[in-house]
Amino acid sequence: KRLTHSSAHVLLLSLLLNLLIAERVESLSWCGHEDVSWNASATLKFVPKHPGAHLVSVHSSKHNDYLLCIVKKFNPNNLRIWVGGFELLTLVNFFWIDGSIWVYENWIGRWNDESCFVKKNYICAFKQ
Repeated sequence: KRLTHSSAHVLLLSLLLNLLIAERVESLSWCGHEDVSWNASATLKFVPKHPGAHLVSVHSSKHNDYLLCIVKKFNPNNLRIWVGGFELLTLVNFFWIDGSIWVYENWIGRWNDESCFVKKNYICAFKQ
């Protein structure tokens, strides 16, 4: 299943800023939101801090605009957030933490691949 705004197979139960899902207001680093480990078969494993949720993946300009509207509504002074994209071993190929396929990107003037230790707000997606 792929997390997209229009997918009939995935129900996006909630898109929430950390301001809404944390009892206290906090920003986390990308690394602080997901526990990352390798298992015995050299498979990358991500365990989210919020059960049932991962940092959101973005699969179209429409979905990107939708997420931006949410961020502008709840945090208009800081539009930089963490999403679930990552680059494995700086190979220039990006992946989504939820396992969906990387089919859309918006780098010029928008997205940024900052150090995962920078603290930012984030949006989590919950799948059914």
